[in-house]
Amino acid sequence: MKRGKIVPNKGLPLHSGNQIPVLGEGDYYTFLSKYENATQLEKEVQRDASKEYIRRLPVIWSSPLSFTRKVKATNSFATSVLLYHMWTADWPIEHLRELDRSTRQIMNDNKAKHKHESTSLLYLPVGKGGKGMQELETLYKTTKIKTPHYFTVSADPHVQVVSTFQNVMEKKS
Repeated sequence: MKRGKIVPNKGLPLHSGNQIPVLGEGDYYTFLSKYENATQLEKEVQRDASKEYIRRLPVIWSSPLSFTRKVKATNSFATSVLLYHMWTADWPIEHLRELDRSTRQIMNDNKAKHKHESTSLLYLPVGKGGKGMQELETLYKTTKIKTPHYFTVSADPHVQVVSTFQNVMEKKS
């Protein structure tokens, strides 16, 4: 950058003679499996996490496992891809609903659920007579509520430093 304008550059030279390449306009790097360049690329992360979630579902639902094992596998193996990114990114609720619809469609295609079967019963806990599947919208909302709660009530000194810093920054703005 010179005088506030981006100047094309081939790389940053090192003392050893090597160069560190500079990211272009559309380039990115990954940090903790999140895409970043000047900012976090949330939409790209959400797109790729959604693709991976949808890729894992047919593997689970076409397997010879029992229905309860398939639900547990979906709740742990497939939703973990999305859950990892939920607490840091803002996901559109409509996108999560669409992923839930896709999940039910994959279940229908693999004859694990009838197309007219109650969706409420699918997401109801097993202890209350349901199937125990985790609804992505509810999982997202729960994650978004639990994270700030954890920051406010945690006894960990490192978390308290982050919480104090956040409070100071909120008062300044």
